[in-house]
Amino acid sequence: MGNASGKSGTPVPGEAAKELLLEDFRYFSESFWRNEQVGETRVNYFVSLVTAVVAALVALMSSQHGPAGQPLKFIVVSALTALFCIGLVTLERILKRNKATDQYKRGLDTIRQMFRDFYDPDQRLSSYRPLPEGSAAHGEAKRSTPRKTTQFFRWLAFVTLRNDLCRLHRDSVLLRYHLEKLRDDISDGRAIGGLADFVAAINALLVAGIAATVVYCAPLDQSIAMSIILNPDTVIACAVLAFLIAWGAQQVRMVRYHANVASKVRESGHTHEFALVVRESDGQAEYLLISDSDRSEFWVLPKGHIEKDEFQGETARREVKEEAGVLARVIDCVGEVSFKTKTERVTGQCYLMQFEGEARATESRARKWLRADEFTTVQMHPETLYLLNEAEKLRAMRRG
Repeated sequence: MGNASGKSGTPVPGEAAKELLLEDFRYFSESFWRNEQVGETRVNYFVSLVTAVVAALVALMSSQHGPAGQPLKFIVVSALTALFCIGLVTLERILKRNKATDQYKRGLDTIRQMFRDFYDPDQRLSSYRPLPEGSAAHGEAKRSTPRKTTQFFRWLAFVTLRNDLCRLHRDSVLLRYHLEKLRDDISDGRAIGGLADFVAAINALLVAGIAATVVYCAPLDQSIAMSIILNPDTVIACAVLAFLIAWGAQQVRMVRYHANVASKVRESGHTHEFALVVRESDGQAEYLLISDSDRSEFWVLPKGHIEKDEFQGETARREVKEEAGVLARVIDCVGEVSFKTKTERVTGQCYLMQFEGEARATESRARKWLRADEFTTVQMHPETLYLLNEAEKLRAMRRG
C-alpha cells in the first residue's frame, strides 16, 4: 500500500479516506468469496452424505441375507429422517450464508458509489458497469425476480403473512402499508436455482422417499386395501404429494426469512435522502430550496424515499432532478436528521451536492436560492435550518 502523504509527511486530505475504502473493498471481496466457498463446501458435504447413505440403503435392500419387512422399513425411514434433519440444518446455514452474501454485495456496491461521488469529479465512472446488464452475474447481484415456477409458493407465503398482519393491524392505512412492503419482499426474492433451492429439493426428495416407504410397507391384511397400497401409481402419487408439500413448506420458510431480514435492514437504515445543492454566484455560495408540497409558505430541501436497489446518493440525485429540475453531483455528507411526520418516521442522510445544470422537473415546485445570511428570511422547518448551517460549516472546513 502506498504512503498517502505529502512532502512534509502529513496525510493528504482525502487520501486517508480513500485508502480506508480500498482496504474495506478488499476485505469485503475476500470475505464474500470465503463465504461463497463455505456455503458450497457445506452443500458438497451434505450431498456426499446423502449419496453414501442412499447407496448403503440400496445395497442393504438388494442383499439376500439382509433385513426385510418392518425391520427394513424402520432402517430406511430412520436413515432418511436423519438425512432430512441434517438437510434442514444445512438449509438454515445456507440462508444465513445468503444473508451475509447480500450484505457483502451491498457493502461493495456502496464503496463503488462512494468512489463515484467523492473521487471522480470528472464523472468518468458515471457509466462504468463491471458486469453487462444481461449477464447472469448481474442478474444475481440485482436479486432478479424469481421465475414463475416458484411464484405460487411465494404467494402462499404472502397469504400466510397477510393473515398475521390483519390480526396485528386493524387500521386500514397501516395494513395497506405493510401489505405493499411485504409484496416488495416477495417479488424481490432470489432467482430459482441457488444453493438454497438445491438443498430444498434434496430435502423434498428425502421426504418423498419416506412417504413412499411408509405407504408401500404399510402393514395391512385386507387384500383390497393391500392391492391399492401396493399399486405403483398410488405409491408414486403419495411420493409426489409429499415432495410438493415439503418443497412448498421450505419455500415459505425461505420467503419469510428473507422478508424478515429485509424488514430489519429497512428499520436499521435510512428511509430518506436529502439533497442540499450549492452553487457559486458572484463569489458567494447559494443553496437550493423548494416549496413544501403541503404548506407552500414553507421552504424545504428536496428529499425522497430510498427505493429498492438505490445506493448511497442515488436517491438525492433523483429527487433533486424530479422536484427541482436540477442536475447535481454529490461532493460530501452533511449529516443525519430524524423527525416524525403525520404518517411516518423520517430518518435521512443529507448530501452536499454541486450544481451542474438544469433538467426538466416532473413536479411543480417553486425554487429559491439562498445565501447564508438569508437563511432566517424565509419560513423553514428546524431540521432544514440545521442542515443548511451544517452545510455552511462543512464548506468553510473544506476551504480551510
